[in-house]
Amino acid sequence: MLKKIVIFGAGGFVGRIMCQHMAREGHHVLGVMRNAAPTGCEFDVIVARDPGDIISQLQSYDWAINCIGRAHVLKSEPPELARKRYFDVNHHLAVQLAQAAIDAELTGFAQISSVAAVRSYSDKGTLVDDSSLPAPDRIYGASKLHADRELLALNSRKTSVVCLRPPALIGEQPAGLVGKLARAAKLGLPLPFGSIKNRRSFMAVENLADATLAALEAQATGAFIVTDSDPVSVAEIYRNLTRQAGHKYRCPSLPKPIVKMLAKIVLRGRTDSLLGDAAYDGSAFREHVGWKPPMSLEKAMVRMMASL
Repeated sequence: MLKKIVIFGAGGFVGRIMCQHMAREGHHVLGVMRNAAPTGCEFDVIVARDPGDIISQLQSYDWAINCIGRAHVLKSEPPELARKRYFDVNHHLAVQLAQAAIDAELTGFAQISSVAAVRSYSDKGTLVDDSSLPAPDRIYGASKLHADRELLALNSRKTSVVCLRPPALIGEQPAGLVGKLARAAKLGLPLPFGSIKNRRSFMAVENLADATLAALEAQATGAFIVTDSDPVSVAEIYRNLTRQAGHKYRCPSLPKPIVKMLAKIVLRGRTDSLLGDAAYDGSAFREHVGWKPPMSLEKAMVRMMASL
């Protein structure tokens, strides 16, 4: 049965693909974004600087999806200001939107969270899954965890609330560290990853959109890590990206201390975000809703590189 879906954060990296996927599945989509819609948009758009401005219109919709989020910021910020900004967007706004969806008696609300709500890194040789004790080590993850917990407490008989926790996302016009890797690969830069044998989880953003649809259709409730493939090393990812860009793979093997020193210069305090382990297991979600990822990670990388 086709649904009317309102998607907050429709202009962002995740929200844009989320809207496109739902519309292509035949659902009526209203994308809420801060700026004017791009030309050729496949879904209806409303521009609202404050997402709360359209809360009164939710009564005519079936589902709501929140893709708004403040992700990792590389520039330095005073700790108190950074915490306030993360919690205002990732926690307080998410709760406001979910409460509005419940008040309007929508049948489903999906929150796009993050694996960082559990932890940003994994121990060597282990996988973080839904049974792992949440221990976020950064403000970003803490804000996501606080939101998830409060959102799930709002779950009602009429409105199913689900929080999906994806790892690093691969898709068109990528952002963050994945975007930096993709653009370096596009230029054929010889990054020194040859000695790095880490294990990191990545996911196609299109698969996240499909998983969100599956969760809403199943009226799933709870917080779930969502993955679509086995963990790989950053060297493997970069090798694949450079090949997609038409370059010969060049990843010299430098001693790990030197690689970490170079990464620290570029990434400041976030070297583990690239060089450390961050391996996750989303099998519980797949079994719970009977979901199978429709797109391979290889195809997602092809699309990503073609978009640059």
